[in-house]
Amino acid sequence: MLNRLPELLKRSWFCLLLVGVFLFFFSFCKKVQITKSEVSVPIPPPEKSPGIGDSTIVIDDVEFVIKSYFWQDFMPMIPKKGPPFYLLFKLKITNKKEKELVDFCAVKTTLYYEQTNQQFHSFYLIPTAGTKPKEKILPGQTKNLEYTNDRSEVFSPKVEQGTKLYAQILLSWNRKEHILTSPPSGVEYTY
Repeated sequence: MLNRLPELLKRSWFCLLLVGVFLFFFSFCKKVQITKSEVSVPIPPPEKSPGIGDSTIVIDDVEFVIKSYFWQDFMPMIPKKGPPFYLLFKLKITNKKEKELVDFCAVKTTLYYEQTNQQFHSFYLIPTAGTKPKEKILPGQTKNLEYTNDRSEVFSPKVEQGTKLYAQILLSWNRKEHILTSPPSGVEYTY
């Protein structure tokens, strides 16, 4: 038994080293995920409310051109919970960095009434059919991505047609979070 002790210690250290490497690697590869309770925590409003012309934004050498669409759906019939509220963000993203953007995604958004810090609602975001859950954007590359609210979560507010809202959008890439502010856009009704 004493003869095997050095070999057992070597194996134990090797196993501990493997576990340590795995945990270290896993901590850098974790996905950006949020729980339903975290969706309700609002993204804080910006220091200054955005204007209509604030559609091009640069964050950390990444250029964003954003278009926001908000609407309440009254067709073909109104469900018991009321007409659902939907949103769509169209992002044109140009990577002006010298390194690629890895695991780019939009995670959640908080909407605010135009020219105020008054919160409208927070939504979990999902990519539309043409956008992957995690995107890679190479240096100098431009991509058009789209994100919408999770339609399985019905939100039916009482909001007048034309009410202008702006968005604070939580983005993630290269294991860092960033907030993108959209210009205000009016709520439409669909019949």
